[in-house]
Amino acid sequence: MKKKVCLLVIMVLTVLSLMGCGAKKETLVTLVNGSTKIELTEKDFDSMKFEQEVTEANLKKTCMFGGVKLSDLMAKAKASNCSKIKVIAKDKMTVEIKAEDAKKYPIMLAKTQNGEKIPSGEGGPVKLIYPYNQYPEVKELYKPSQWSWFVVTVEFVK
Repeated sequence: MKKKVCLLVIMVLTVLSLMGCGAKKETLVTLVNGSTKIELTEKDFDSMKFEQEVTEANLKKTCMFGGVKLSDLMAKAKASNCSKIKVIAKDKMTVEIKAEDAKKYPIMLAKTQNGEKIPSGEGGPVKLIYPYNQYPEVKELYKPSQWSWFVVTVEFVK
C-alpha cells in the first residue's frame, strides 16, 4: 500500500510541475508607495505598454524602446501626490526624478528594445529611459549619467 501511495504522490507532483502549478511569478520591478509595495511582472508591463524611439545616451544607438511610463506607474501605485520618484538599480544606484517631470515627459522604464528583451550587457532586464529625441530639454534636466540600468525598485516620495 505504501508503494502505491508513494507512486501516486510522485505522479501528482510530476503532473503539477509539468502544468507549472506553484510556479512563482518573476518580479521585474517593485513599486513602493509608503508601506504599500506592488510587484510588477512582465504581464503587468505588457498591460501598460508604451513605446518610443530614443537614442540611448550611453550606447549611442537608436532603438524603439517598450515599457511603462513613470506617470502610469504613479497611477498604478496611487502616488499621484508624490513630489519625487526614486528609481533604484540592483547595485543601489538611485536616480531622483521630479514627479512633475514624470507627468510632463514620457520618461519610462523599458524592458524591450526593438521588440526584444533588453540584454543584461545593455542594462536589462529593465532600464530607465529619458525621451531625449522628442524632448531635447530633458537632457538638461537629466544628464546621460542619470540613465539607470538594472532597475529593480521605484519609490514614490511625498
